[in-house]
Amino acid sequence: SVSRHHTCAVQNGALKCAGLNNKGQLGNNTLTANAGPQSVFAPLDSGVLSVTVGAEHTCAVKTDNSLWCFGSIGNVNPDKVPVQILAGGTQTIARGRWHSCAVIDGALKCAGANTFGQIGNGNTTTATTFETAVGMESGINIVSASPVQSCGIVNGALKCFGYNLHGELGDGTNTNSLIPSQVFGQTEKVAFASSGGCTTNGHGGPPGEIRCVYDNGDEGDHTCSIVDGTLSCFGDGNFGQLGNSSNADSNVPVLVSGLSSNVKTAASGARHSCAIVGTELKCWGDNFWGQIGNGSFTNTNAPVTISVIAAAPTNLVYSTPAAVYQKNVAITANQPTNSGGIISNYTITPALPAGLTLNAASGIISGTPTATKVFTNYTITGKNTGGQITASISIVVNEQAPTNLVYPTNPAVYVKGTTIATNTPTHG
Repeated sequence: SVSRHHTCAVQNGALKCAGLNNKGQLGNNTLTANAGPQSVFAPLDSGVLSVTVGAEHTCAVKTDNSLWCFGSIGNVNPDKVPVQILAGGTQTIARGRWHSCAVIDGALKCAGANTFGQIGNGNTTTATTFETAVGMESGINIVSASPVQSCGIVNGALKCFGYNLHGELGDGTNTNSLIPSQVFGQTEKVAFASSGGCTTNGHGGPPGEIRCVYDNGDEGDHTCSIVDGTLSCFGDGNFGQLGNSSNADSNVPVLVSGLSSNVKTAASGARHSCAIVGTELKCWGDNFWGQIGNGSFTNTNAPVTISVIAAAPTNLVYSTPAAVYQKNVAITANQPTNSGGIISNYTITPALPAGLTLNAASGIISGTPTATKVFTNYTITGKNTGGQITASISIVVNEQAPTNLVYPTNPAVYVKGTTIATNTPTHG
């Protein structure tokens, strides 16, 4: 999880952070910045399930569903080491810039800065503890947060609160709301929502979930939601981040162009958005830094399909690099292994001996050779979108070795000077 100036990640259950540490947001009992990841103090050195980071704070959920935070939430006195906020019941968590929200025992609770009502408790006073948003005491399963706005799904209905200059609450107005406000037309079947920040659905999110796709330290004024596989967005549209082929703001949800079905999940950055549609990744909006990922730096107000480049494969080897086979005897499959990226296609030169085949998808060589073949070297090439790697193997195909050699007359007794009957051998 990333913010403007620090990053945290979970490695084998241990929370590690790097970057700016002026408020103790690295959790290592110092205020000294660190250029490399360091382990957060106990008890977050093990058993950590998920993490989210704000501008000056970090919060994590452990496997026992306890919630721990450190740094400064809402400009209160910083904690340089993890402090337990809740002993259990934490289901999911999301962060804004100076506030964070969590689903705790089914209720939506937020803490931190509250200038625009992003805590949802009916006032604008900084919340130094997690407080329940009005009307969100139960039935919440998803929460999202942008720098100055928050949203939650309650019994299938999407409600948002906080800053609303660009219509990012989606309630048909441009007026800030200190309590959750119903998003226009989205009163049921809302499966997912992502504001211009980090969003989780449960601890790990749905399969293939993408989140925190761009630093939204100062911005993030739009929200996207999924209803029956259809993606809609609302709020600031100046950079095309609503994806409806327009650059206008909208204070009600508008359909993203071409994404009326099969949307699996989505993420909203500061000024751009992305979604997984079927098996494809699509993005749109601000592209000044190339964050759309389509090879250009030009903004787009409609989704474009992104070609994801895999890590190049390395160290391709075969289980039997020097193979000796027998004609008409099925071989043991010769299987490849490699490091790096997953290989998507295999080829071989020259052609394999008659009866043997190379599976182009798996790279496995199998079959039954039907002819002899002298010693020959082969080059196998494994490729994916990120690059290619080669491996060399050798193959010899011999005739089957003779077995069970038998002579019909054995032992043989012959008479000198007398022609014998032919003793013809047989063998397997």
